[in-house]
Amino acid sequence: MVSKYSVFVVPHTHWDRAWYVPFEEFRLRLVRMIDRLADTLEKDSAFSCFVLDGQAVVLDDYLQIRPQAAERLRALIKNKRLYVGPWYVLPDEFLVSPESLIRNLIYGLKISKSFGRAMKVGYVPDSFGHIGQLPQLLQGFGIDSFVFFRGLEQEKKDLDLEFYWQSPDGSKVLASRQHPFYGNGTHLGYVTNWGDTEVMVQSFQDAVEKVDKSCKMLLELTRSRVLLLGNGIDQADHQPDLPRILKRLSRKFPQYDFRIASFEDYVNALQRSLNGTRLKTHNGELIYRFGDLLGGVYSSRMYMKMQNQHCEDLLEKWTEPVAAAAWLTGCQPYPQDEIAYAWKELLKTHPHDDVCGSSIDQVHKEAVVRMDAVDQVGRMLHRTALRMLALNVDHTRQTGVPVMLFNTLGVRRKEVVRIDIDLCPQSENWKSLQLVDEKGREVPFEWLGSERVHWWEAVKPFDVVRHCCELEVDLPACSYKTLYAREGKSAKLTPAIRVGAKSFENNFYTLGIQSNGTLTLHDKKTRNRYENLLVFEDTEDCGDEYNWSYLPENSETITTEKSRPAIERLHSGPFSATWRITHTLELPESLAEDRKRRSRKRARLVIETDVTCRAGSPRVDLVTRVNNTIKDHRLRALFPTQIETDTVQVDGHFAVIDRPIAHPAPKETSPYGCPLPPYTTQHVLRFASLSQKRNGFAIINDGMPEFEVLQHGKTRTLAQTLFRAVGWLGRDDFPTRPYSASPKIQAPEAQCLMPMEFRYAFMAHAGDWHPVMNEALRHNIAICATRGDIHGGTDLRQMGLRLEDERALQKYLPVPRDGKLPDAMQFIDLGVESLILSAFKKCEWNNNLIVRVYNPGPDTVKTTLKLFKPVRTVWLTDLNEKRIKTLRCEGVKVPIECKPFKIVTVEIAG
Repeated sequence: MVSKYSVFVVPHTHWDRAWYVPFEEFRLRLVRMIDRLADTLEKDSAFSCFVLDGQAVVLDDYLQIRPQAAERLRALIKNKRLYVGPWYVLPDEFLVSPESLIRNLIYGLKISKSFGRAMKVGYVPDSFGHIGQLPQLLQGFGIDSFVFFRGLEQEKKDLDLEFYWQSPDGSKVLASRQHPFYGNGTHLGYVTNWGDTEVMVQSFQDAVEKVDKSCKMLLELTRSRVLLLGNGIDQADHQPDLPRILKRLSRKFPQYDFRIASFEDYVNALQRSLNGTRLKTHNGELIYRFGDLLGGVYSSRMYMKMQNQHCEDLLEKWTEPVAAAAWLTGCQPYPQDEIAYAWKELLKTHPHDDVCGSSIDQVHKEAVVRMDAVDQVGRMLHRTALRMLALNVDHTRQTGVPVMLFNTLGVRRKEVVRIDIDLCPQSENWKSLQLVDEKGREVPFEWLGSERVHWWEAVKPFDVVRHCCELEVDLPACSYKTLYAREGKSAKLTPAIRVGAKSFENNFYTLGIQSNGTLTLHDKKTRNRYENLLVFEDTEDCGDEYNWSYLPENSETITTEKSRPAIERLHSGPFSATWRITHTLELPESLAEDRKRRSRKRARLVIETDVTCRAGSPRVDLVTRVNNTIKDHRLRALFPTQIETDTVQVDGHFAVIDRPIAHPAPKETSPYGCPLPPYTTQHVLRFASLSQKRNGFAIINDGMPEFEVLQHGKTRTLAQTLFRAVGWLGRDDFPTRPYSASPKIQAPEAQCLMPMEFRYAFMAHAGDWHPVMNEALRHNIAICATRGDIHGGTDLRQMGLRLEDERALQKYLPVPRDGKLPDAMQFIDLGVESLILSAFKKCEWNNNLIVRVYNPGPDTVKTTLKLFKPVRTVWLTDLNEKRIKTLRCEGVKVPIECKPFKIVTVEIAG
């Protein structure tokens, strides 16, 4: 007798916190849904379990309204009736930082376990593709399975439903694709997949037909005797009559054993069923370019993408490292609760409908406000920690106002920086300003001007004079040093650059500005020459928030190639030079009313770009400002390279990825019955690079995660998307995606009719992307600077400030200058620049230090970490900061090995 197929019917909901309605409206639906669900689970033992979409944030959302229900949920979760986690939120994996994905799982598991347990399945049903390192992340949290919907299309023919998915480092998980999507068993007995079944007339015949069709589809693709049906869909209530329907279906289909189950139950049964079966393996990203991945979300509402990366960088690269340094040196307690609060607030903007910019306007208004709050918290925590650290430095060796500079990156920074030094109003009358280092050596700098600002850093606000200075600094990785500002003769400057009317030269390159505003770069090291750099391209966008689209007829693209812009040199000094190039384009103001061509009515778009070159830097830095007045269009910056290559190196999540440039369209139609053209734009984190032997060229971006490689015969052009402007959440009438991805709702604020600023850069290199990685970090992450003699009760008169009210008579403790810390200090040295410092923070579970690094490349890196003080014990941990094994340590040294594309986390006890 042939054994039955086990059909695991998993009741679930895919809960978008916000999408085509705002968060609070969806939250009220969530409260109603969980109330009813809990009643069913408690009353009907046959309805054995329900999955709350693989995320724990729904507990927070629900309990803010129903705090009295916490114990009720805890009992259901502990007894495996209700499943939550492992994520805090279900994120878009590409549009958030690598480290944020780790924090997402840390907080998701922590919250879930506080309610009894967490679901240990890598369930990600609806994200728009999957990063190649997700198997390593899941394995780092003890999760060995992955259940998903999007990411494969043509590969489906080769991989079956079940396959091994492998990260670049070799980590594997068992992957199971939900086919044809995550709701293939929803609303059994009802014609529609949406709505409240309690007000619908049931049709058992519909359940029979739906199950028969779904199971036959699965049987064609599976290699197991275990089938998965998802009884749920977006914002869906549970189906209370499911146990009774499955009982009837069991009689109708004797070849199937239907059971209500969780994803954990399904995965466990699947692993047993596949025992001994040789499965195929898929390596790397799941981003099939002709599938339903909605690639235009990388450029929708670009202002949000930039704000999100700013918040991530603030927490990861400023707040946590400086707070850890202040805590490790005994200057202040580590603000763990405050940082966790900021992280969780930021993570609430990481679901795909939020960070992708693919919701109604109100959703994104609220996301911007939430990110503003994260910025406030992060900056306050960073500023406080930096001030407390600086306050404990010994400043007795030099006179003057101490100024602390802190490099929070894991790489050395020898570069030109601009810093603000806040001094007393009397400094306006100084004949000159002098800077010296901790040893009294004069530091050359250029004074760029001063202004009076209202200063809020003490008990009572008052005015100070803010002096802007440009200087070259040399800071080791993760270190600070102190400079002293005082009245005195400035050091003599010896320029290391040559500046002409429209030209610049340093030790790396020469740059020329042409009359049409394009740039010509000559790389001194490789002798390669790049011309026509920085052409702006504007073209129509007749798509929606999910996808850019050209017009099938009457497409119209306008460039600045023949422009005659205004070119002005803003600054020429011993350390840097800046030019402003201003183009004024006459563009169609929108699409025509019939959306079949661009409007004949024109409007002006002013594109203002500052081009900055610095001594000792291989980069050319760009800041483009646009006050967008045009609808339905996309603006990009083009960088022709003359490089002949078929691949592009892309900064990805915990890895630099080689991606193919060409994507020939498949002959097959899509699941929607129509052929889809290749979607040629790609995702990028901080840089994209082209190489041909010793000829290399890269573009760096600060929060603009979309680019494209354009093909001109054999040569390649890098196109950096600045923004695109559309007016619809979803449409179904354009060629790059001729079907609907969402309700057809207008979203006028997605037109981005606002002032915007875009920071990016380009550089030549000798065919190796490693220097580009570090230059991208230096470009995006500023060096921290603060005055070093400030505390909350600063004596204003001591700073040379006088107030004519009674509070000026209040006595305060003097600001000490004889602190316990040296005026220059390095906290950790990675020993190499080929590893990236991902986290420098306090452990989630104890009072030890966590250091996380990763190897983005294909070569094993052996190095020795050097700490600022001897360490007692060091452990290798998983990504959840749980100990795996003890590592050898020698005083301040910790030898480590980081294999290709590996993430390494160590816990250090001092």
